Amino acid sequence: MLPFKTINELEEFDKRLADVETFRQTTMYMKNIGGPNQMEHVQKILQKFLSDEVAFHYNVGGKLLKKTDSRKRKRSFKNTKLFDCIIAGTKAEHTIVENRLKFKIGKWLAGANLRLILQRKRRAREIL
Repeated sequence: MLPFKTINELEEFDKRLADVETFRQTTMYMKNIGGPNQMEHVQKILQKFLSDEVAFHYNVGGKLLKKTDSRKRKRSFKNTKLFDCIIAGTKAEHTIVENRLKFKIGKWLAGANLRLILQRKRRAREIL
């Protein structure tokens, strides 16, 4: 099931996070993923839950990439329950500043396109 490979999978899971017990259990799971510091902890959680194919369609605020092309709009990750769960899961493990976490999440989401390009290049070399 993890990482989510489609936006629909993420949205379905996000609906389930509205249940308090599911949210609590997911937060505890995220807490146990761990990491030596809050930034690596967040990165491990993101890698565990989101494929690059899904991450590519999100940024923290859901802003336009180019003002001239409305098709380039990214979805808002901070409006998901999963975002809230990540914040709660890392707060349970580390003393954190939420703005730093938002920055780290945004950087990781922004890197999805580059990671996808590198994956495609690796696959192309394997075929040759």
